[in-house]
Amino acid sequence: TDIDGSTCTALEVALCSSAMKKPSCNVEELTFDFEYVTDLNECEGDETHRQTRKIRQAMRKWTSALVHNTSLRKLKIGGWGCENGGVFDDKSWSCLVKAIEENQNLEVLELYMCAINDIQACRLSLVLASTNNTLRELYLYKNMISDVVAERFAEALKTNSTLRKLYLYKNMISDVVAERFAEALKTNSTLR
Repeated sequence: TDIDGSTCTALEVALCSSAMKKPSCNVEELTFDFEYVTDLNECEGDETHRQTRKIRQAMRKWTSALVHNTSLRKLKIGGWGCENGGVFDDKSWSCLVKAIEENQNLEVLELYMCAINDIQACRLSLVLASTNNTLRELYLYKNMISDVVAERFAEALKTNSTLRKLYLYKNMISDVVAERFAEALKTNSTLR
């Protein structure tokens, strides 16, 4: 199921959260592509801020619903961009991380152009290092992740035995940290 293109609205994201809470929900793949969100693209100034708040509120509802969902295997969220400050506020990011910790079905997570910062990414790296044993692919490209947190992902790879793909390109990561990933790959047998 894709929620993208020229018709995506905050209301649709919120409606999706209601559906995700139902035990009968059997959606296995879901895409939220905010690059073409009509709520944002048709407004300016203060209206942009109001629509941004509406979408963030809808994402809070949706990410809290994800914790209880047992069918979703692939989630893709992106296209928001740094100029909008990111699709996740603290509450929705906390719910998403909790879902990744507790949801035993999510195998692929793609968060591109979401303005994910170091604090958010750090929490995700801790989950990879400790509690998550289902996530197979993690795509975090075109965000705002720096060397400091990228090193934490390299450390997480030393103990994580389920992740097979990790994409961090187009972040703020130097060659020095790339060497840390090379070191981690010596002990990680699952990452390709």
